[in-house]
Amino acid sequence: MAPGWAFKRIVMRLAVQRVECHVCNVVRQIKLGFAEENGRFIRQFERYVLDLSDHLTIQDVADHFGVSWDVVKDIQKRYLKRNFSCPLFKGLKQTAIYEIHVGRNGCF
Repeated sequence: MAPGWAFKRIVMRLAVQRVECHVCNVVRQIKLGFAEENGRFIRQFERYVLDLSDHLTIQDVADHFGVSWDVVKDIQKRYLKRNFSCPLFKGLKQTAIYEIHVGRNGCF
């Protein structure tokens, strides 16, 4: 982990309130404004990981924060799923092919 106060690892444990709906009798945890549901990290940390991922390899980002490669990859997967899993095709009039595969040897 990089030296300095900005990279000090902090573990926060808190009891999350649970509420019961009197209509459907379902018990749920309240939503926290600073973390994803069932998330291990706060949103700011995930955003910082994603920002660094634009410029560094997954391993370099993991080394920078002192976490495993899998942690960085999982943050990237959640971001991609959240933002690109359901593309909007409403109003689409035209599509284009950006890349093509020409075969093993580059021959058609």
